Amino acid sequence: MSKRMKNEWKKEFEKEMEDKETLVEATLVIPARGDVREQIRHIHNAEMELMKAGVEFDSGHGFTLKGKSRIKEHDWSLDWSLRGAKLVFQRFKKKGVKV
Repeated sequence: MSKRMKNEWKKEFEKEMEDKETLVEATLVIPARGDVREQIRHIHNAEMELMKAGVEFDSGHGFTLKGKSRIKEHDWSLDWSLRGAKLVFQRFKKKGVKV
């Protein structure tokens, strides 16, 4: 996706959100487990299948420091870059729990 297109989408998202009190942004962080290469292949395949279905978003990967360990993570940014789907949050109370 070109930088120009990302900027246009960001402007469109911001325009849609102008009259709303809050912006919605979420990041799905997937920590590496087991065979990291196989996991990355599955995540990449999932992204490709979503793209075929018309769903696009920014994604990336990197390392997080946890103590002396480096943990590889993959993330999906479900923010202004999300196209072809919408992010829906629901708030509810569990029975017997005060919020």
